[in-house]
Amino acid sequence: MYKKEKLGLLFLLAFFVFFFLVTGTVHKDARMYPYIVCILGIALTSIQMGMTISKERRGETLNGEEAMTKTQSHYLIIALASSILYVFMASILGFFSATFFYVILFSYWHTNTQKKWMYVAVALGMDAVIYITFKILLAIPLPNGLLF
Repeated sequence: MYKKEKLGLLFLLAFFVFFFLVTGTVHKDARMYPYIVCILGIALTSIQMGMTISKERRGETLNGEEAMTKTQSHYLIIALASSILYVFMASILGFFSATFFYVILFSYWHTNTQKKWMYVAVALGMDAVIYITFKILLAIPLPNGLLF
């Protein structure tokens, strides 16, 4: 059981180290945030690895849950696929348009019991917060596309 957890943590550690190294190729004005995220990821993954090794040496059992059901696996695949599609659509439609449609469709797919206007309101709210934070306050350019 510890083998899977340690392999997963090694994968995460390699992921953060890779992006830490790749961040060196990014424009110097845009490096700070990726460096902070990567350093935090490396630190937290290392702490978790230490805790896992410590538990293994003491002979404690993991508090893992049962494996995912087939339905949960399908939901995970759909969520990952739609997120990847969202990233590609952001460069075609534009960041704000893609975010608007993604939030509405993903929220409705995840929980379709709310009033329909709530999905639109949440999507508009998210776009507004992102616009104010990134475009106005931080002056970070976001992908433009066909719609906005």
